[in-house]
Amino acid sequence: MLHTDITPQHYNLLKLRAAIQNNPADNWTISRMAEFLKISPGYLQTIYKKAFGISCMEDVIQNRIRLAKEYLYSGSLSITEVAYRCGYRHVEHFSRQFKRLTGLTPREYRKRGESQPALPANPS
Repeated sequence: MLHTDITPQHYNLLKLRAAIQNNPADNWTISRMAEFLKISPGYLQTIYKKAFGISCMEDVIQNRIRLAKEYLYSGSLSITEVAYRCGYRHVEHFSRQFKRLTGLTPREYRKRGESQPALPANPS
């Protein structure tokens, strides 16, 4: 039998992180995440950052933007609909966070995706 030194608390942190990754559009708040683990919000922020090297809210934001990129690249949803499906209630806030993480606005990202050739052009 394989023995690991994973504590119940660390296991619960991993479960929380998986829930965030699988459902980034949920209404994640520090209070809600702390409740999920039955610990204080301050303690959650400390142990989450120590365990994963990122704050819990920044992890939520990164996962929301990852999801938004998928929607923008593959779909015909409006930017507003993408923002809503990724957990944002205000498209301006979504656009700011998207640009902070990707360097592009959602519209620029979509245009860039549409203009990418399937194969590199062969210079003649």
